[in-house]
Amino acid sequence: MNKSNLILLSVAVASMTLTLGCARQVVRGQDYGVVAIPSNSNMWPFRMRDKAEKIMQEHFPEGYVIEHEEEVVVGETVQVDSETTTNSLETKGPFSIEAGTTRTSATTSPDTEWRIHYRRR
Repeated sequence: MNKSNLILLSVAVASMTLTLGCARQVVRGQDYGVVAIPSNSNMWPFRMRDKAEKIMQEHFPEGYVIEHEEEVVVGETVQVDSETTTNSLETKGPFSIEAGTTRTSATTSPDTEWRIHYRRR
């Protein structure tokens, strides 16, 4: 694994660590709210949906109605892969010649979150 891939992997792991398990209030109005979770999942250990429902219940303890839900693009991730091939040519004397090629490709993918729009019952 080259240095740029290792840095990219480190950033991805740090980013996932910060966002996994995170439910947040996006809008909190008197009669309306929006909660965002990284994914519409309730799988252990993160229980995203349970965390969102807890926020909605705390906002409207007397009850709430979910108006609609949607996946929203909130950014993008760019993955850059680079591969370098180097060839050394043998020469006579104290000098050597190296020739090489570098191939780089980038892939962009959207970062999304799940938003739940709800209102007071």
